[in-house]
Amino acid sequence: MASQDRKITEIQVEDIQKRRHPSKHYVYVIKVIWSDGSRHVIYRRYSRFFDFQLSLLEKFPIEAGSIDPQRRIIPFLP
Repeated sequence: MASQDRKITEIQVEDIQKRRHPSKHYVYVIKVIWSDGSRHVIYRRYSRFFDFQLSLLEKFPIEAGSIDPQRRIIPFLP
């Protein structure tokens, strides 16, 4: 399978780490599993995760619960 044909099949937040350098911040440790079975661990600051969350909520209003809060499937961030 060519790398451009790979798709993400699963994403899991494995951990949240508090870091102090260069300043205090939180980092999400995220495991990504691809359709070819390969796995990668990526690290993202809370601020980047928050921006991604806002983008998802804007692009997917049904999944965000904007129309019906009972149908929200995009989780809230802590």
